[in-house]
Amino acid sequence: MCPQATNQAKFARPALSQVVPRARLFDRLREHGRSSFLWIAAPAGFGKTTLVASYLEAQEVPSVWFRLDGGDGDPNSFFLTLEQAVRLVFPDAPACVGPRFEQPLSSLSRNFFSHLSLVCAPQTYLVFDNAHELEDSHEFWEMLSTGLACAGPALRVVFMSRSSPPDPFVTLLASDRLRELPAEELRLNREEVVEMVRRDPPQAGIGSALIPNLLAACNGWAACLRLVLRHLRFAPLSAQWVDLDRPPPELVTYFSTELFQAIDPDLRCFLLNLAVFPWFDADMATRLTGVAEAASILERMAGESFFTSVHRSAPDAPSIYIFHSLFRNFLRVEARKIFSSEQWQDLFQRAGRLLEEAGDAEAAINAYSAAGDTEAWVATALRHAPSLLASGRHKNLERWLAPLPAQCQKRWPWTVFWLAGSRFPESIAQSRDLYAQALDLFQDQGDHRGMLLAWAGRMACLIHGQAPRPAVVSALELFDTDLTTFYSLEKDEWTRAVVAAAVFLAKVLCAPEPETIRWGETALGFAERLQAKDLLIHVCFGAVLYFLPRGENERLAGLITQVRFQCSVPALPALPAATLLATDMLGRMTQAREEEALALATQGLQLVRQSGVTLFEAFFLGYSAACAMNTGDLEAAERFLDSMAKASLATRRWDRSLYCFLSARLSLLRGAYADAERWVRQVLDREEDEGPLGTLCLSLVGAAQIAFCLGWREQAEERLAQAGVLARQYQFTLAEWAAAMAQAYWALAEGDRDSCRAVLKPALALGRRNMLYVTLVDVPAQLAEVCVAALEEGMEVPYVQRLVRQRRLLPSRPPLHVQNWPWRYRIFTLGVFAVQRNEREMRFGGKAPQQTLNVLKALIACGREQVPCHLLSDLLWEEAPGDAAHNALKTQVHRLRRLLGDPKVLTWQGKRLSLDPSLVWVDVGALSSIFERFGSGELALAPTDVVRLVLDLYKGPFLPEIEESWVFEPRRRFAALFSRVVTALGRRLEETGQWMEALFLYSQAQEREANGGRWDKRIEYVRGKLNGGAL
Repeated sequence: MCPQATNQAKFARPALSQVVPRARLFDRLREHGRSSFLWIAAPAGFGKTTLVASYLEAQEVPSVWFRLDGGDGDPNSFFLTLEQAVRLVFPDAPACVGPRFEQPLSSLSRNFFSHLSLVCAPQTYLVFDNAHELEDSHEFWEMLSTGLACAGPALRVVFMSRSSPPDPFVTLLASDRLRELPAEELRLNREEVVEMVRRDPPQAGIGSALIPNLLAACNGWAACLRLVLRHLRFAPLSAQWVDLDRPPPELVTYFSTELFQAIDPDLRCFLLNLAVFPWFDADMATRLTGVAEAASILERMAGESFFTSVHRSAPDAPSIYIFHSLFRNFLRVEARKIFSSEQWQDLFQRAGRLLEEAGDAEAAINAYSAAGDTEAWVATALRHAPSLLASGRHKNLERWLAPLPAQCQKRWPWTVFWLAGSRFPESIAQSRDLYAQALDLFQDQGDHRGMLLAWAGRMACLIHGQAPRPAVVSALELFDTDLTTFYSLEKDEWTRAVVAAAVFLAKVLCAPEPETIRWGETALGFAERLQAKDLLIHVCFGAVLYFLPRGENERLAGLITQVRFQCSVPALPALPAATLLATDMLGRMTQAREEEALALATQGLQLVRQSGVTLFEAFFLGYSAACAMNTGDLEAAERFLDSMAKASLATRRWDRSLYCFLSARLSLLRGAYADAERWVRQVLDREEDEGPLGTLCLSLVGAAQIAFCLGWREQAEERLAQAGVLARQYQFTLAEWAAAMAQAYWALAEGDRDSCRAVLKPALALGRRNMLYVTLVDVPAQLAEVCVAALEEGMEVPYVQRLVRQRRLLPSRPPLHVQNWPWRYRIFTLGVFAVQRNEREMRFGGKAPQQTLNVLKALIACGREQVPCHLLSDLLWEEAPGDAAHNALKTQVHRLRRLLGDPKVLTWQGKRLSLDPSLVWVDVGALSSIFERFGSGELALAPTDVVRLVLDLYKGPFLPEIEESWVFEPRRRFAALFSRVVTALGRRLEETGQWMEALFLYSQAQEREANGGRWDKRIEYVRGKLNGGAL
């Protein structure tokens, strides 16, 4: 559709001639202007358009004029054209003024009017003419009401209609932002009638005695009075001509007939021909009527206000002419009396061609419909169908095609095909049935291209409708029988792209094969060459579903980045936009970037709920719950699942399975293993026959985890074996990795470190090669224990550290003894004070903030966690009053957080202060942990390795640079702890005959302790053993 030509008619403001200024109504308009919005309701011919146009001209204020019609019921068409109207008045308006196609309706409307209020000049008027054309469109007015509520004070909006404000405007009326100007106030009063008579020269002889007759006869109706005055130009003046009993509408018909008979026959014929147009320019009038002087005739009629208004969208734009609706209706009635059916049909056919050529396909189709020219109607609709769907204007296309009779659909199967497209995705079942009908019709006509595209449309409906896997596989088999046709369409890249994309997504979900990815690559190549963004996103989503279970995260990340660069959500229709957000969300989840994934899910939920395209609602809710589980926020996960349960899951099989699967995992994380088993059984019963195979494979791994927690070791192994078969058959690397990590934990939990080591080493290598971090079936606490074991063994250290950081893993007991655990912060206090962030020492400038750092040191001295605030303030500000000391502590804690660069490092809980154990490692805590684990036998390290670990930790006394009283007791306590650790380690080394290692330990302890003489006897004893004797 050519926007420019259409805009000329839709938003050209009337040019005025011989207009009587209506001062009293101008005052009312100024008064109503303070309420921002005005609704003028009156029948045709009451002068609504003339009033507003003359007021704007008199005020000399900027205005945007917009003539509403049935096509504006499609929000996408409405905002597309309205944006063009705005840009005619404000050419430099930023792109955000024009929201794009099929965005969430309420947010689209809010954004549009709030942005328009910012870019327009003060007291800019936005005029909506012919609002009655959409009086039955509740959705349109609801959308508009939501947007107008966000309009700023700079914008004035005027509606002109033949009916009262619609129901959705009741809020605006109640808040007094919208006021009404009813028909009674628009009626002409005596002074205005006198002025209209005075300005009409041929009636200069009308005396004041006839004014009451004129006023009563016309009942204040402007169009009626103008007709009467026009009539008096051709009739002798008489006091008897007015029939007071004749109601005004009949007067209009009477005088129109009288006037029509009085004008030149050629002009009558000219006007009768033009009655078929809803609007026209001079060139269209000349081509339809053959009258070369059409331009001058029309200018004269508009100048004389002969029921013809002239509109111009800009001073240099061509004139657009529109007959008054009453006059046009009268002309059509008269034309039907004069023209034969053949002439009438020919007029509308030629008018339709001219309108379509001018870019108004909507008006052209109406003309073809009036002519009964179904063939032209269909041809026009089919020409514009692809662009309408591409721009998200489904409703317009449906309105064009739905009225066609059944015999037309049989003759032109493409009408059924595009009607199916117009119903997708709002009515997937109807769309699927229509695609099936089109497929049969194409088959009857031997249209192979149509067959392939109808098959692809039906496949899209099956997938988005979440049909059982056998139905999708059956449809794929139907396609396999027609492969020759697909390859024969070498030059039709668009058809091949659409079909290849449908094949790819179907195979990914339900029948993956080695050549599956080639279908995706084919579709992706075509989509990029054709610059088909919606198709590109569709294929990318399929690629994510293909790469994700196969663990090809590097390829997945690259593809998402590429598509994100080429496509922007605000510029897309709702379904592609939701698909892009879902694709991006999955990509962030694979990298354990849960906060970013949740932000995308929130955006996606807002989009699908407000646009009505709810296909992805359960998806966004479900994967939001998964993100919350991965971060340990089980309450948030439960809220997401509760919202998901309220969605319509009964007919959407895959959404129901996802809900059950996530409910099983939530129960597992909470330790409710029996509930988890009940949920997972529902998943397995459904997925075995209905769902995607990748989901089934991961579900089996999750079911195995639950069985192990229930103590069903044999059943756990059986489920894991089933997952392994699927993983190897379809190369589901993610499930393979998840299964191996689960087995490693099982062995660890059973105390079998050898079996754990045997399983863990290849599993970590697999994870490193494929950048695997998230499985949706793991238990974070269990995964953390496996990572502890891996780092203790020195397995794949960089990868495991990255896994811990990405997933923010932490075992139930912080692994302070694991030297290479990737702590965010490391704090050293034994022998020297230092702070590291992300393995790099922090420098605090030339003059270190000692008072601030003393808070950190005192907190560690008092136990690091749950330290009473009054204890810290008493230690550091002993002489200060209570409130002053407490305020000083609060100030220094705030500064310490800023100094360390993370407010989460220190946490307040009531009146107690703590270092976050999931972020901070402290050497004294590590020393204590080593002592506890070594004594209990939990430390899976050789004694010699423990020696090196302890000596690396204890480099000297606690905070040696401080000589204040509050340091002395913890310094003594940690020194005693070191002595106990050395004693326990030395005894173990002596028992195992490791005399050199024992000597090294005691010697180093002697150097590190201020009172190192306590180790003299042990050193002498060990040396004796080394010399072959015993003391």
